[in-house]
Amino acid sequence: MKELARSARYFYRSDFEYDEKAARKFLTAESGERLGRLRSRLAELADFSAEAIHSVFQGIVEAEGVKLVAVAQPARVAATGVTVSPPITEVLAILGKDETLARLDRAVTHALQAED
Repeated sequence: MKELARSARYFYRSDFEYDEKAARKFLTAESGERLGRLRSRLAELADFSAEAIHSVFQGIVEAEGVKLVAVAQPARVAATGVTVSPPITEVLAILGKDETLARLDRAVTHALQAED
């Protein structure tokens, strides 16, 4: 039961630390810039549902010619601190728009500073 609570802590706490290996791999300058674009598009959503969020992810994938993992994994690390979670669009919808945007801001800052 403790492990379940620990693995889902990102749903009720935003002051988590990023898993070091996950941050090194997925919060890079390149992904930080992409997370910034993701954040901008998510901020425009009136409907912050998993389906609407998924459409934003797909739009970035198509516009930038990248695989979904190039958007989803950095977003997952940004939102949860780890590389394993329920579907990221559902996680973001549960967190809500304001919390999601705040976590993306934090991750973008981390990613861009990590490259310095």
